[in-house]
Amino acid sequence: MKRAVILLLTFLFLLAPVTVHSESSDSGYTAAREIADGLESQYGITIRIGPECTSATTGGFTLGDQPAGRSPLLNLLGEKNYEAEIGYVEKALSCYSPDLFSHFPSDEAPGGLRILLADQIVYDGESMAGVATVADGYYNIFLGVGAFAQTNIHHELWHAAELRILYDNPSAFDGWNDLNPEGFRYLEDAYNLDKWEGYAEKDQYFVRGYSTLDEMEDRATIAEALFRNDAEWWTAHHGVTEKYRKMKEAAEPVFGSIYPYDY
Repeated sequence: MKRAVILLLTFLFLLAPVTVHSESSDSGYTAAREIADGLESQYGITIRIGPECTSATTGGFTLGDQPAGRSPLLNLLGEKNYEAEIGYVEKALSCYSPDLFSHFPSDEAPGGLRILLADQIVYDGESMAGVATVADGYYNIFLGVGAFAQTNIHHELWHAAELRILYDNPSAFDGWNDLNPEGFRYLEDAYNLDKWEGYAEKDQYFVRGYSTLDEMEDRATIAEALFRNDAEWWTAHHGVTEKYRKMKEAAEPVFGSIYPYDY
């Protein structure tokens, strides 16, 4: 048994990145903070990292201190690497025009957009990749260190943009369900996501099962698809394409052209 444990740990070590940042080296915080300062200046947003997030107001979730790693070993150790995390954010933001972010400030959130790289986001005892809120005078995007992928950033950024759109125009997405298959109703229960398989035309109208949870998640998963799927996919998913056009129409009065894609 002891030999098996040693072999397992050796295997995990081999899978891990060569460079492992420890707490003693501040997990890349100093370098990450420098990058974040540059992004704040470039995009006119606010970024908080790790311990800087603890004072932020949360809703039905809490902030923990056990980040997921980006490798099996880092997962096991609950290790974090802020420099790598801010790199994912930097890459995602580069997909948008800097001017986009100047439209976030409103009477509801005068601070505009804020991104919080929290060590851990916990909901109902489980870690989450991300969540968007309006609090503390900001439209907030919380991202769990080591837990989020590139598409999660685009997903949560749309949520924040939608909150901003709805502040100006609460009826911006009226009639959305008319774009769904006849008789469709959102599940409103994450435990029933497998039921989406019962919709005969699901492949044309939804990006994935999570899209059927509610309207807002439907739209956020469409935002993901913009950065993951090619033009051929969009042609085959005519129902999703119509929804995307509705999203662009709703976003235009606030943001202008929010996405660099025209399907």
